[in-house]
Amino acid sequence: MVGGFERWRQRLLLEHFDSFQVHVVRGLTPPPGCQYWWSDSMAVVQARRAPEG
Repeated sequence: MVGGFERWRQRLLLEHFDSFQVHVVRGLTPPPGCQYWWSDSMAVVQARRAPEG
């Protein structure tokens, strides 16, 4: 895994993009009672595709 990013996700990204990077953002403070995020970190994917032409 790349930064906790499973290989099946990597393969799926590479079907649509030329490259990608996974960045881990730390120090998050979700508000109390937040129902969609609970951790103090998050993996953020930066995917790139070459311009057509």
